[in-house]
Amino acid sequence: MTTSFSTLTTPTTAAQYLSQILATLAAQGFPVTAWQAGNAGRTLASADAAALADLRAVIADVARGGYLDTATGDWLTLLAAGLFDLTRTAAVFAVGSVTLSCVSTAGPYSITAGALVVTDGTRRWRSTNTTTLTLPSSGSLVVEVRAESPGATYNVSGSTLLTTPVSPSLAGVSVTAATSWITTAGASEESDASLRVRCRARWGTLGRGANDSAYVYWARTGHSVVSDVTRAAVVWGAGDGKLTVYLAGPAGPVSGGAVATVAAWIDTNKPGTDDPTIASATARVVSLIATVTVTAASDSTANRALATDALTAYFASLDIGEDVDLGRLYEAFYAAAGVLDVDISQPVADTSVNNDEIATLSATITWATA
Repeated sequence: MTTSFSTLTTPTTAAQYLSQILATLAAQGFPVTAWQAGNAGRTLASADAAALADLRAVIADVARGGYLDTATGDWLTLLAAGLFDLTRTAAVFAVGSVTLSCVSTAGPYSITAGALVVTDGTRRWRSTNTTTLTLPSSGSLVVEVRAESPGATYNVSGSTLLTTPVSPSLAGVSVTAATSWITTAGASEESDASLRVRCRARWGTLGRGANDSAYVYWARTGHSVVSDVTRAAVVWGAGDGKLTVYLAGPAGPVSGGAVATVAAWIDTNKPGTDDPTIASATARVVSLIATVTVTAASDSTANRALATDALTAYFASLDIGEDVDLGRLYEAFYAAAGVLDVDISQPVADTSVNNDEIATLSATITWATA
C-alpha cells in the first residue's frame, strides 16, 4: 500500500486508534460495547492506542524533518547542519554596563558574584561578576550585567532602568546607565523561516568557484556521453585556475569524441577564472599471468567466468591514479568455486599508477585441475 506524504505526516490521535482497535476486536467477537471505563479490556486497548499515537507523532516528525519546506525546530536545525552545512544562529543575551552610586551616609557594600539584579519593571539583568566587588561610600562602581533571558526585547534604553537595584537591598544606592548602555545586543534564536532562506541561498555560493568535486560532477553528469565516462580525476597545475580533468570509462581510456563532449559541457559550467584542460586518462596496462588450479568438478566455463568477472569488476572500480593491489588480484580468483591454488607470476608486486593514468587489464590465465 502506498502512503502519501500528507498521510504520513498527519498524526493519528489516541481516540482514533482506540476506535480502530475496538472495531477490530468487535469483529473478532469481543464484547467491546460492554466494556465501560475501568474495564480491563478497554484499559488495555486505551494504553495501546496512546502508545500508537505517540509513535505515529514521532513518525510524522521524522518524515517532515527530511525536507526543507516541512522541517521545523530541532529537525530543521539538524537538516540545515547535515545537508547544507549551516548552523542555526543561536540566541544572544543582552549585556551592558550600569553604574552604582552610593551616598556618603551609606555603604560600603560588597557585591558578591552574580548577586546584583536590576530591572526596568518588566525585564531583569543580573551582574556577571565572578569575584566580589566593593561599592565605596560616597563613591560609584561600574558593573556589567546580563539579561536573564535571551532576545532583542532586552535591548532597551538605559533611561528605562529603575533607580534602585532589585537585589540585594542596598540603602542609599542608585542605578544609572547611559542611553546606549548595551555592549552586546540581545537576539532571539534564528527563526525557521530565516534558516530556510539561508539554506536556499547556500546553493548560490557554489557559483563562485569550483573544486575537485564540481569538476568530477560535471565530467560525469549532464552531457550526452554519461555512460562513456564513469571515472574522472582532477589534477591542478601551476598558476591560478590551471587544471586538467582526466576521464575514463568502464574499460579504461575514453574516445576523443567523449573528451570533446565533456570539454564543451564543462566549458559552459566552469567559473570564468578557471582554465581547465580535458583529456582521457592514459592506459596503464597491467599484464597478469596466472595459473589457477581448481577441482575437476569445478572446471567449467561458467565457473572460470566468476573469476574473470571479478577481475574485470575490480579494474572497473579503480579510480584514475589508483594503484593496483596484488592481493586484490589473488582475491578475485577465489570468486570461482573449488579453487585450490593461485600462482601469479606477473605482476610480482603492487602496480604503481600515475595521476593521469587508469589501470587496465591484460590477462593470460592458465586453468589446471587437481
